[in-house]
Amino acid sequence: MKLWNEKHKPSQLDGIVGQKKATEEALAVMNSGNGKGRSALLFGPPGCGKTLLVETLASEMGMSLMQLNASDKRNPEKIEGFAQTTKTKALFSKGKVILLDEVDGISGRSDRGAVGAIVKLIKESSYPVFLIANDPWASKLRPLRPYVKMIKFHKVPVPSVAKRLREICEAESISTDPDTLKHLARWAQGDMRSAINDLQMVAQGKTELKTKDLEILGYRERESSVFDILPTVLKSGNIAASRKAVWSADKDSDEIFWWLENNLHLVFRDPEQLSAAFETLAKADIFRSIVMKQQNWSFKGYMVDMMAGISLAKDAGSTGNGHHGQGSHSHHGFVPYQPPRRFADMARRRKRMADMDAACRKIGELTHSSKRAVIRDYLPYLKIIMKNQKGFAESIGLDKEDVKGIK
Repeated sequence: MKLWNEKHKPSQLDGIVGQKKATEEALAVMNSGNGKGRSALLFGPPGCGKTLLVETLASEMGMSLMQLNASDKRNPEKIEGFAQTTKTKALFSKGKVILLDEVDGISGRSDRGAVGAIVKLIKESSYPVFLIANDPWASKLRPLRPYVKMIKFHKVPVPSVAKRLREICEAESISTDPDTLKHLARWAQGDMRSAINDLQMVAQGKTELKTKDLEILGYRERESSVFDILPTVLKSGNIAASRKAVWSADKDSDEIFWWLENNLHLVFRDPEQLSAAFETLAKADIFRSIVMKQQNWSFKGYMVDMMAGISLAKDAGSTGNGHHGQGSHSHHGFVPYQPPRRFADMARRRKRMADMDAACRKIGELTHSSKRAVIRDYLPYLKIIMKNQKGFAESIGLDKEDVKGIK
């Protein structure tokens, strides 16, 4: 199963949605000559197309993309080693584009001196260098800013998101209606990547998508996508980054706990790693229970620390020579993260309760009764009548959703 964000990735710059000015500015950096010092810092909210723009630029201009992965340690030695590989000439392309992702994630003793190494890379590179950050104004990035062109990205407008979702539905032969796609677009709050992830979750395997299919997404706060949080907590190998991801999320850590519990087996395929991950999560559950029973919120921090520690579970399978032995076991491709079943059940129960309330109001208007009286005196008999007499529900003004609510 391929991630739709990859499958339907635009191949040309005009396919990047909602970032016309940023695209023009990045293109200007690319075309500003062949000398050294060509660099830009792309910043803005998650999922707005920063990395995608650089990838598309390189592809459209026939250049090789050289990227330092965000999960790698970005200490001076690592960056200087990466810089050496960028100095060689491209054999099968017109040139190279250098990309350093999530530079605002540089922190800790292991990353000390990394900013200076990046500045040196920018000064010495004969190829354009693009840096990406969500927060470009962090004090640790101050030495970088004089050497880069600041290019701001904005949240993608709802109509643009809905249009892109409609194009993907057409490509996947999925019929739907504009209102359903508008709901998805609004929930994404400008995050195109998250919107497409949501669409794939609710639509894959279907030929028709309806608004009711979005129930599973109804409980989620969309200001911070859980799909951005989970990879950091589960794969980063960095407790500080994992802790920051959990605390910066606009969702309760209890909710993230259940997302982790439901998805650990999809990431950790090695039995030892999976056991270590669940053991760490079990320790987090101990502190979660203390918070609930004693209402002692100071233990919430310990709970989050334990959850962040799951990012180190991959080391449980490391070998004695310093290389990790999880290569054939851990899941490095697209991980189809699944929402916790308990939350999906809660969403369905809330939907049934809402349908029941609507049905009781209609019956109460007909019988001049309160909701309590309708549930006590009328529903038991209505269920029997509707079971034995087809069309009775419609005859008293109840629709299909009302019937589902009182069955």
